[in-house]
Amino acid sequence: MTAQQYLKLGNEKFEQGDYFNAIEMYDSALKLDPFLCDAHFSRGLSYYQLGKSDMAEVSLSKVIQLCPEWSNLAAAYAIRCMARANLGNRKGAMLDYQNAVSRNKDMANLIQSQTCVATSQTSVLASIYPARFAMIVERLTRA
Repeated sequence: MTAQQYLKLGNEKFEQGDYFNAIEMYDSALKLDPFLCDAHFSRGLSYYQLGKSDMAEVSLSKVIQLCPEWSNLAAAYAIRCMARANLGNRKGAMLDYQNAVSRNKDMANLIQSQTCVATSQTSVLASIYPARFAMIVERLTRA
């Protein structure tokens, strides 16, 4: 299988809420293509969904380091901001907040209070990373 095929399988697992197996698929994709930005980001997002902010920070840091021109870099900074806030790294979270918002002003809404639970944010999230963020918001607002 190719890295893109593993990425696609990982995304399918993610959308099913199967974050553990999604991470395995993203890991397989990254073994074949260590510069696959979407896989680093999606793995970080999966870890964040599992409440593993430390692992989320590592994966998101990797995408930020390896893919400085990536189209969804603002989202990577935003999720890493929230992961760092969960870890008590307020300084790092604030730097990530500034980086996210400087790339996309709508990220301020996402990061507000280090959560993305407000129903009003669905349209903002959907425009940034359509299916994935919209699904996350929907799940979090049901909780």
